[in-house]
Amino acid sequence: MTPIVGILVTIVSLANIAGLMYLLASLRRRPGETAGTGETTGHVWDEDLRELNNPLPRWWLWLFILTVIFGLGYLVIYPGLGNYGGTSGWSSQRQYKEQTVAAEAAGLKPDQVNVHTTLLGGGFGRRLEVDFVPAAVQASKAVGAPVKLIWTREDDITHDVFRPPAREEVSAGLDEKGQLLAWTLHITGPSITARFDPTNKNPFDSVIEYVQNFPYEVPNFDLRYTRQEIGFDVGYLRSVSHAPNCFAIESSMDEIAATLGRNPLDFRLQLLTAKSRHTRVLRLIAERAGWGHAPPGRYQGIAFMEGYASCLAQVAEVSIESGGRARVHKVTCVIDCGQTVNPRIVESQLESGIIYGLSAALWGDITVRNGRVQQRNFNDYRVLRLNETPEIDVYIVPSDGPPGGIGEIGVPPIAPAVCNAIFAATGKRLRSLPISAHTLT
Repeated sequence: MTPIVGILVTIVSLANIAGLMYLLASLRRRPGETAGTGETTGHVWDEDLRELNNPLPRWWLWLFILTVIFGLGYLVIYPGLGNYGGTSGWSSQRQYKEQTVAAEAAGLKPDQVNVHTTLLGGGFGRRLEVDFVPAAVQASKAVGAPVKLIWTREDDITHDVFRPPAREEVSAGLDEKGQLLAWTLHITGPSITARFDPTNKNPFDSVIEYVQNFPYEVPNFDLRYTRQEIGFDVGYLRSVSHAPNCFAIESSMDEIAATLGRNPLDFRLQLLTAKSRHTRVLRLIAERAGWGHAPPGRYQGIAFMEGYASCLAQVAEVSIESGGRARVHKVTCVIDCGQTVNPRIVESQLESGIIYGLSAALWGDITVRNGRVQQRNFNDYRVLRLNETPEIDVYIVPSDGPPGGIGEIGVPPIAPAVCNAIFAATGKRLRSLPISAHTLT
């Protein structure tokens, strides 16, 4: 058997709440418990990975955060003015469910409810929920007149559903030449799909979406998932499980490269030699970002992702300011999303995804005390401000290939890219988010 030099990395996505140790215990696999589902290619040497020569246990904490949208509202007319003499409503991202709950609230049949699909604006998963519909219907029914219900920011933040926490454990096996022979990931956490569809017997898609497209060439790969509910309602947030999966993958790749004394870009390229589309994106971003040539006092971190039928890489340029605060000066983004119809829309989506993901990485933190969410508005649930927004350079690779997705792929890589840059600057691996909770000097 080829000798294996072992690296064990544990990447954890967790909620930062009162009673954190309870949540840790909830997400910890019980002794002797087997994984709920998984897939394996090649042969993973369990005994060798358990008896590593130099195990390096690591913890990353990935917090509960929520989707904040500008204007959570619902317009309802009861009795309706449509053909059915029932109820008419405007809003939501999930019309069939909206029709069902509106009918229940009004005491009508679903075919007596008209749902009018509107321009969504920014939904990002929050408008998949329909918790704001019944109150509007009941109010309109009580007064016998049209009602437009708009939640306050405080109502929205304190009564949202949360991105699922997850424990993501990575183990990697290397030979004596530093070649990656085996890579394993075991995820433990709740399932959004199971909440939306309790009849679904395999509710894994909302947990392992990205890692199913693990891009790197490793002869032995093992993925396992154990479902563990934690007592909080979980819901969709822009990019869903791509964000924690990408954080786990790209953080582990950077750490393996650092352990071997390898350039993190070169290490990734070595694992993608048979994928010309992927290597082209990485070589282009190295050129556009000036990889390895950051201005004095600034440091670079890189992350790569394949998903939504697109390939994307980001390089974050970071400095550590007085007081130990990380400042992101520039983000370079290169994407191959196939052929594009309107390049400016692609650029806008990726710019917004980077800002969205960077806000979560820097400040995203929902805390719960005695069953009540503590954050209430943008004063204590921070998002990126204009003066804090880095320069963003987006380059779209010319392509005649099939169009890929752009709406969510910009979100996941920014957290590992920034954290990898922080490691380059300080030698510190961040094991928890938000980044603002850490003193980096």
